[in-house]
Amino acid sequence: MTTPTAIEINPIPECLDGKCAVEHFEGKSIEQAEKLIAENGLYYSGDLLWMGPVGFKFYFKAALAYLKNGASHDDPDFLNSMIGTLESRLFGEYNDFEDIKDGVDDYAEFCSYALDNYDAYDLDESIYGDLRPNLRSLSKQLQG
Repeated sequence: MTTPTAIEINPIPECLDGKCAVEHFEGKSIEQAEKLIAENGLYYSGDLLWMGPVGFKFYFKAALAYLKNGASHDDPDFLNSMIGTLESRLFGEYNDFEDIKDGVDDYAEFCSYALDNYDAYDLDESIYGDLRPNLRSLSKQLQG
């Protein structure tokens, strides 16, 4: 699997958020991107919302790896951000499911891991609310 090109990360050249995603991720392997996301999960996970389908599918694997490596348990902002990104991209505002659907196993694994390990995040519900209904809804939609 080759790293995405700048145009695959940001297919809309005038998109400023996409330009930032290119600056942060272009040329990075999944392992390098996982380390980047670990530096500031909220900041770098936001880039995934703006990436083109090829960039998103590739770098989502880095987000999934970060989620599963345990370090993300101290990063509830990352979890919250990624749930919102998945909701928006798959079934919400951006709804590019058709373009990214071949990554569905990764998205389902993300939801499953987050649900199975939810208590490890020690989420403050006064800040985030209960994210489990969102994760369950995503899981159900991904199965359908």
